Amino acid sequence: MVKMLRLIILSFLVCFFNTGKALSQGKNGSKLERFAVINVQKVLRVSAATRAVKPQIKKIRAKIKKQIQDRERALRIENEKLQEERSILSAEAYKQRRRIFQSKVSTLRADVQGLRKRLDAAGRAAMFQVQRQFRIVAAEIAKERNLQIIIPRATALFVLPSFDITDEVLKRLNTRLPNVKVELPTAKGIPATNQKAR
Repeated sequence: MVKMLRLIILSFLVCFFNTGKALSQGKNGSKLERFAVINVQKVLRVSAATRAVKPQIKKIRAKIKKQIQDRERALRIENEKLQEERSILSAEAYKQRRRIFQSKVSTLRADVQGLRKRLDAAGRAAMFQVQRQFRIVAAEIAKERNLQIIIPRATALFVLPSFDITDEVLKRLNTRLPNVKVELPTAKGIPATNQKAR
């Protein structure tokens, strides 16, 4: 989750600083007159939608863990039974049964890796929704207040509280997106995470 927040913050920085040339100076080189700051990390950490994501991820992870443990238990029982029957099986029969068992073990390992990727994708997709709405809210406030630029609070050494719009952004974001549903994608349906917010 921490790495995810860092990536989102970096994306936010790129988005706003890429527009800096158009906003920072006019033809006569006039300086910035209207700007604001946002505590990006705080908004993305404590928003209602973000808080809704964590318990859903935890629940899905617990369900996956139980499924894996059940399959591991079944494989242990199968292996024990195979060892018990080894003395009464022909060499060829035992070898064939062993190959089948090893194939099941390999399948389980692959499934575990796949489930982890799907869970990560589900978390990223959910946070992408939060990020998208966050940027929309910030842009709306910038338009309403005729702001020339919005910068992350962490990049400013000092700023007066009157320039900080974090609370307003957080309030609107919570109203606009109070919850996000986390959905585990199918193995072939992992959503792209590098889409740009529209």
